[in-house]
Amino acid sequence: MWLKWSVLVLSAWVVCGAVAPALAQDRGVQEAIVYEAPEGGNRGLVGEVQLYRRSHAVVIGIDDYAEDSVPDLSGAVRDATAVADVLTQQHGFAEEDVHVLLDAEATRINIADLLSNTLRNTVGPEDRVLVYFAGHGTTLGALGYILPVEGDFSRPGATGVSMNELQGWLEGYRSQHILFVADSCYSGLGIPEATTRGPADHDGIPGYLRKALNKKIRMALVAGSSDEQVLEWVEKEHGLFTYYFLEGLRGAADTDNDGLITGDELASYIKPKVRRTAFALYNAEQNPHMGRRGEGEFMFVTPGAWAAGRCPPDYVWADGGCVQAQGEGAATQRGQGGAAPRQDGGDALLWTGAAVGGVGVALLGVSLYGSAFVIGPAEDDLDTSDTDAVNALNDDRATYRNVFLAGAGATALGATLVALDLWVFDEDEEEVGRSFDVWTTPDAAGASWRATW
Repeated sequence: MWLKWSVLVLSAWVVCGAVAPALAQDRGVQEAIVYEAPEGGNRGLVGEVQLYRRSHAVVIGIDDYAEDSVPDLSGAVRDATAVADVLTQQHGFAEEDVHVLLDAEATRINIADLLSNTLRNTVGPEDRVLVYFAGHGTTLGALGYILPVEGDFSRPGATGVSMNELQGWLEGYRSQHILFVADSCYSGLGIPEATTRGPADHDGIPGYLRKALNKKIRMALVAGSSDEQVLEWVEKEHGLFTYYFLEGLRGAADTDNDGLITGDELASYIKPKVRRTAFALYNAEQNPHMGRRGEGEFMFVTPGAWAAGRCPPDYVWADGGCVQAQGEGAATQRGQGGAAPRQDGGDALLWTGAAVGGVGVALLGVSLYGSAFVIGPAEDDLDTSDTDAVNALNDDRATYRNVFLAGAGATALGATLVALDLWVFDEDEEEVGRSFDVWTTPDAAGASWRATW
């Protein structure tokens, strides 16, 4: 599948195993990223191949905004910290090359100094660069902005960082491979939209990975569309998008088990997971988007735990690989109040249906008992000339008839709920790859939309 070279105004900026990474020391300080190809090679990569000389990252997370008019967030700092940890602990990014800006540190001048000055003068042609942002974004006309800690929705041109400015900084880098990831809301990043491609789409291209390693790529992966809310999975303590981004980086996105996670594989893993989970938990839409310019591939070496049969949290070893464990799934919106979204279905629906049906059966029993042992004997002894007795019997008949109707209705409702659980929700669970077990009300007090209202 090839790129749809229609320019995408990428929206919703709130913005993966077989071989362990071999890390070779470069100049005694920095870690070069070396991939050991499987026997026989992997699409042009043979033996030990140095993918990158050095790895750079700028990781930004903002919860506590300075302006009173800008709502604070609850999970952006946590998400950014987790991303930085995965990069340094599992992907060979040296700590001194991962620049983390959280809350008060994430000023416009600090962001601009890092991206337009420090990295521009440091990054080499054999290096890779990853920029991650979690926080607020907004749009002025057709141009998108990310908001630093002092950002103001009413003055994005003066207080924000425009996408044109950001692209200008990144385009000036000597690095061939740059990846931008965002879990927030905005619109106005002009970059060609790409259809999601998996490893099978490259099989017909001789030496694809070798060629892609030496070609330029500018790639953006963002959390959703401009008209969608970006959700937070409170039980997992991450934004929904960032949760699957982290899973992908930890190895889940290496769908062909070749020891490499490409940018395309990462997007192919994240997009359906976010979309299906958002629907299953919220009955809501969240559709991540990928944009790319260039024919290269941003690459990660699959972390060793996946190759060696040791699995990260929420995964178990089965059928020769790490698969997602079935279990809990409660979540909530990254929002402020509003109606409770649809949460996990599963067993709660089953037991609710059983309880309602049980009440219905009990009511049917009461009505049958009354008909047999109350109404029947009363009719046998009834003096039809006694008006009061006739009226009382008619009232009893009406009461037991209503009890019967209520019992029949409750029994039917209970059966329907049980059927929904057994057939409808079970199908949803299989599609999402999780078991959803409870219905809960969102913790609205502890979360905020990463959106502009």
